[in-house]
Amino acid sequence: MTQMLFYKDPKPLSPAIHGALRVRQTPQRFGFAKRVNSVLCAGVEFAEIAHEYPIVFAEGDREWVPIVLFGLKAGENRWVDDGDAWLGQYVPAFVRQYPFAIGRGESEQPLVCVDDSSEMLSVEEGTPLFEAGQPSPLVKQTAEFLREFHQQMERTKQFTAKLASLGLLAEVKASVNGADHATMSLGKARVVDERKLLELEDEQALALFKKGELAWVYAHLLSLGHLRRLLTKQLQATA
Repeated sequence: MTQMLFYKDPKPLSPAIHGALRVRQTPQRFGFAKRVNSVLCAGVEFAEIAHEYPIVFAEGDREWVPIVLFGLKAGENRWVDDGDAWLGQYVPAFVRQYPFAIGRGESEQPLVCVDDSSEMLSVEEGTPLFEAGQPSPLVKQTAEFLREFHQQMERTKQFTAKLASLGLLAEVKASVNGADHATMSLGKARVVDERKLLELEDEQALALFKKGELAWVYAHLLSLGHLRRLLTKQLQATA
């Protein structure tokens, strides 16, 4: 799972390079995500995400990370229609931030970057990136959004590491009732084992509760109902 995904040519935002550019943020702008079946998500999003999408934990470079699934096959996103509009009510933050992203320069300070290859960029249409050589209100608002999302992802990494250290992450097995009682494994993906969760020591469960993270766990567990629905749709499509 790469954090860049649909970013093809991210560059630090600069008035010298991007001073004349605008960004078009129309409802039909999500073509870039059409072939992406999952993205990273932050714990604070779990409650919103759980209404529509399944959340599982995938193996990252160094740790387990939570991802929201849009499809079960590589290159499949069931939430972008033929007109490139998003079909869900909630758009996960990782998708919403595009074509912008947080990067780091030589000084290791966070930088606002933009995907120079994005079709959302235009010289003629949309909201300007710069006004009189200074970041526009849109860019300032985006920079704050990116900083907050980055901070929440750092907190989420600590949360996921805690789940792993408590031995709560178990292999995913989704099943659907039908003539063949189909069962599907998502390989290395993991979910919280509810039985092990209930076996936690009181002080361990209380620590999660006081951080507001026990609610994240139950939002994740509730989201898994959507995993069975995705499996049902896939079985119907291949029948």
